[in-house]
Amino acid sequence: MDLWIRSQDKEILILASHLDIYHVDKNVYAIEESGVDLGNYKSKERALEVLNTIESCIQTNSGFDLYSRTGIYPNDYNKKWNYVPVYEMPKE
Repeated sequence: MDLWIRSQDKEILILASHLDIYHVDKNVYAIEESGVDLGNYKSKERALEVLNTIESCIQTNSGFDLYSRTGIYPNDYNKKWNYVPVYEMPKE
């Protein structure tokens, strides 16, 4: 499954293949994909929580916004067919 992720600041939409957590400075941890910052968090625990949420969304095929050529699908749309999952990085 392809996973698109919208960055925390909404300025980046990237096809994610490998997510990393790294330490930016003493109070900030970031989640990145190929050197692109997708979200910044005040603790490693919070960054891990977000990464765990992304993993859970992938495993359960839920928790994404689903888009088609005509826009966002309603929540009751059959999620098995013709959708592109987009995970939106949460704020702190």
